[in-house]
Formats: sequence, structure tokens, C-alpha cells
Amino acid sequence: MNIGLYCNWGVVLKKDGFYISAIHAKYILAFLDKSEKITLLSKVKKNGVEDGDVFLSYNRITVISLPSFHNYVGAIKYFKEIKNGIKELQAVSSFIYVRTPEPFSWLLMNHKTTSVNYHFTSNPIQVIKNKKISKFKKVILLMLFYPEYLLTCFSAYFSLCSSNGDSVKSNVPFFLRNKLKILIESSITSKEMRTALSSKKVINNSGDKLINYICVCRFVPAKGIEVLVDAIFRLVNEKKIHNISLTFVGDGPIYQDVKNLVEQYELQKYIIFKGFVENGPELFEIYKKSDVFINPSLSETGPRVILEGMAYSLYCITTDVGYCKRVLSDGNKIYGYVINRDSSNELMDAMLYVHNNFDSCLLDGLHCQKIVQEYTLDNFINEVIR
Repeated sequence: MNIGLYCNWGVVLKKDGFYISAIHAKYILAFLDKSEKITLLSKVKKNGVEDGDVFLSYNRITVISLPSFHNYVGAIKYFKEIKNGIKELQAVSSFIYVRTPEPFSWLLMNHKTTSVNYHFTSNPIQVIKNKKISKFKKVILLMLFYPEYLLTCFSAYFSLCSSNGDSVKSNVPFFLRNKLKILIESSITSKEMRTALSSKKVINNSGDKLINYICVCRFVPAKGIEVLVDAIFRLVNEKKIHNISLTFVGDGPIYQDVKNLVEQYELQKYIIFKGFVENGPELFEIYKKSDVFINPSLSETGPRVILEGMAYSLYCITTDVGYCKRVLSDGNKIYGYVINRDSSNELMDAMLYVHNNFDSCLLDGLHCQKIVQEYTLDNFINEVIR
């Protein structure tokens, strides 16, 4: 099988290969394990090689490059180039995975010799509606994008289609909902899962033990990071809880703003910034030293990082986004603490619960490690191409 990937992850082309983010390289190599050859259709990156990019050689991997663009509006002027790229991808692939939505992916519809799976990973209409712009600009963006989105959904209806968790399903047009196959997208390979499962925690009486929290995310407003910092401030100053440590892993546009907020609240003693850490052994070592995973996000379809926390038997506190509640559930019980979005009060209460019930939280974390075993990247790829 020759697999094509239409995923605008962004590449930096070199003579003997290309650079791409480590997490997306993982996906490419996982697909490569299931195929003879991979062809990636992706835009190039304007800003060159970045921290966290890795090099992949052209050994059984080919790249069809597209011009750099930031969003759908920016892609419109490259319609001809994208159309030709899609046509070239079809010519060399027996199966194509489309990380939906991608511009003009509806052009793949009804190809006689190529099977296509549209995997819906976000809620683009909701994203536009949530933008902090004027109503007039929102209407213009919706008028531009909605026909494209409907065409993609129609194409998906006549092809294979799946979604990353339940939240995406509720936002697609009605005619597509019953056809979507619900998948749980993971970044953990089977080998990494086996390593995580061998990392057993010793449960001790909490007492005055330092409770180590971890938050892994990109530093953008939609991740709710400021809400978490505010909750830590209140926990320390209102509830007088001092045996806590929060480690932030990640970077992004508001990284310095969050560091400034921590200094303003005088929380440097309690909050550690690791910056960007590549998905792999170094990140997994940080998980192993942690007790509780926190996801304060305001909007997600996943997130994949909660599965990483579960794999290392961390107790999970999360907002009710994406597939979080689904993956934390076993039978009628949720083995974690699920809260409403954008509530520092509920986040503080959740951490206070951990403080008062530390041992039982660790037991729940161990149970999560059992739940998560089926959610590997390898299993996800198998479901996509089945």
C-alpha cells in the first residue's frame, strides 16, 4: 500500500530530506510502518527550522510541497498549486489520509482508484465564531469558509470519515454525524506505552509531601493557562496550601506574559517553566516525576497530552473539553476530576481535593494507566486505514 497524507504540518525542504516537528514525524513514521511508501502533501514553513523539528530522509518518503499560507483565506490564492498537488498525490497513492479540514480537500471526492479517509480534528466553524473580532468580520469569514466546509463534508460522506473524539461529531452537518467513526488520536507509540506501563508509582501517605502538578500545552490564550495560574495563587493565599509545585512544559506567543503574571503573583517558588520539550524520553521523564496532570484548556478536540499523563499513572484534572471525559471513564465512574471551562474557582477546588485525598487520587491514576493502554498511535493508524 502507498499511503498519501494531506496534512499541512509545515516542512523545511533540504537536498536529502526535510525537517518537520517531532510530533508530526512520529505520525509519518507510524504510517510508514503500515505502507511501502509515504507521500506527504504539505505547505512549506516560512521561518525555517525551529526548535523541536527533526530531520526525515527521503527513504520511502516523498514530499509534495505547497506554498506557505497561514489559513484558508491565505490558501485561496494558491488554489491552482493546491489542486495540482492533490492531483499528484492521488496519482501515487492507494490510500489518502486527510487531516481535516485542509484547503480544497473536497477535490479528492470520488476518485476511482484511491481510498480517502477524512479525519476531522477540529471544529472550524466554532473557531470562527469564538474569534475575538467584530460580528461583521465573523460573517465575512463564515461566508468565505462555510461553502468550502460543506463541500469537504459532502466529499467525506461519499468517502471514509472519522473524527478525533466526540466533540467534533456534534459540530459537523447532520448528514455526516452518523457516518463519522469516533477515534481517539494518540501520540504514544506501542513501544512508549510499554515503557510507561513499566514505570510504577509507589503510593505513600501524602502528609506534607510535595505534590507535583504538570501542565503540557502550547502557550496560547485558548489553553486557559492564566486561569490555572490564578487558581494556584488562590490555593496558596486563600487556602494556605504550600506543598505544591506546578511545572509548565511548552512555549508559544503568551509564554512571557504568563511568566510575568507568575512574577506579579509572586509564585516563582511554586511554578517552574521548562519551555519547549520534545515529545519523547525527556518529556516522559518529567511525567515520571509528576503526580497530577492538569489540562485547563478552554477548547480542544483531544488533547493527546492527557493520554500521556494517564500512561504515566498521573491523576488528571481537566476541563470538560474534547475526549477527556470519555477516556477517563470506565463504566459509570470517571477516574479523574472534570471541571467547567474558565473557572479558577473549580480548578482550585480540584487541587484542594487532590491535597485532601492524595492517596485515593494516586489509585485512580493507576486505574487510568489500565484504561489508556488501548489508546496508542499504532492502534489509531490501524483504525484510520482499516
